[in-house]
This record gives sequence, C-alpha cells and structure tokens, in this order.
Amino acid sequence: KRLGLFLLCLTGITVSAFAQTISVKVNEKGKAGYVDANGMEILPCKYEATYPFENGKGKVMKGKKYGLVDKSGSFVVQPKWDEMEYDADNNLYRVKSGKNYGLLDGNGQLLVKAQYLYISPFNCYGKALVAKGGKSLQDTSNKKNYFLGSAFGIINVDGSESIPAKYKGL
Repeated sequence: KRLGLFLLCLTGITVSAFAQTISVKVNEKGKAGYVDANGMEILPCKYEATYPFENGKGKVMKGKKYGLVDKSGSFVVQPKWDEMEYDADNNLYRVKSGKNYGLLDGNGQLLVKAQYLYISPFNCYGKALVAKGGKSLQDTSNKKNYFLGSAFGIINVDGSESIPAKYKGL
C-alpha cells in the first residue's frame, strides 16, 4: 500500500509539473496577452489577438501580422506573417506572406519560403500538393479552390520536393 501511495504521489507531482496552464487574457481596451495559472502576466495585453498555446508556443497578432511566443513570453517568430496555421499532426506551421504560402518547422524555423500559391494539408504519407504561379479562385458556395495557369507538384513534410511544381495537373 505504501508503494502504491508513493507512486500515486510521485505521479501527481510529475503531472502537476507539466500541467502549467497559460491562458489568454483580454484587457478592458480589447488588447490580448497571456497569464499563467496564478494570474501572473507572461505577455502584456498589447496584441490585437492571442491564441491558445499549441506545441509550447502561442500565436499572437500584432498589426495584422502573426508570430509565435514561447512560455516565457519571448518571440520565437516575430509577427511578420499574414496567416499562420498549426498542423499538429506534423508539427509544422503553414504561413502566408502576400499571396504565397510557406512552411515553418515546429520550432518556428523556415522550412519552405513563401513561394507557393497553395499548400494542401499533408496526407497520412507526409505529402502535400502545392501550386505555384497562376491565379487562385475560391468558390464560396462549395468551399473549393480553383487554380488558373498554376504549376503543381508535391512536397514532403520536411519541406523537400517529391515532385517539382512544374506540371499542369497531378
């Protein structure tokens, strides 16, 4: 019984050490930041938006640009991206600059510069369809993208090209 109680206490200590919660806080002026479980400010409320932490990082918006902060409130990625979406299955961020998309790894390092008109979600084999050049049209009635004059290819989850983006269709 003592061993079981000891293991239960040890497990509780381990879980509580990793269960530090960080919450989004919005002040009376509508600016957002982060606070820890004790209400202590981690990142001041000076951003247009902050999002829940994923993979140990929080997405923030400043001046209509997105970046990432760590749990200490330090920037991992400065706010410079027009869009930023986390892919938890592959520990990647799909980012957009202007009309083009690129990829950051889970640590915020650039894997693929913003050069593609489109990057699809990665499939179970770690492959994504990419479109380069041309024009993108969106049909809002069925939420589909159409591409005119684009070249298509396939990239891997590590950012390398399986098939160069030079084909009219795949």
